[in-house]
Amino acid sequence: MGTSIDAAYADMMAILDRQEPLAGCYSADNDDLAIGAMKAFKERGYKIPDDISLLGFDNTPFSSYVDPPLTTVNVPKYYMGQLAAHRLLDVLKAPEFHPVKIEVSTNLIIRQSIK
Repeated sequence: MGTSIDAAYADMMAILDRQEPLAGCYSADNDDLAIGAMKAFKERGYKIPDDISLLGFDNTPFSSYVDPPLTTVNVPKYYMGQLAAHRLLDVLKAPEFHPVKIEVSTNLIIRQSIK
């Protein structure tokens, strides 16, 4: 499986060409992959979300501009970067390294690509 819009499109086209049984909903590792799959489904005549639902992950700005707008999981990337930078500075200043677990909540942005 690829990691770009074009690769996701090609991968989904290959699945569709093999006429494999399809799920009712697909979740992608990120919005770009979901958008690539969306393009393939639409080219093969599937209606989203009537025939297939799609869910992305990371809430890229482009996800709200595709047709239909992509439902996605919002990840607070800027905040995560701030946390990582602060944690790195703390580790560099500390005489000993002590691992910590930091969890950051996400939220679902419901748009029109799922039923």
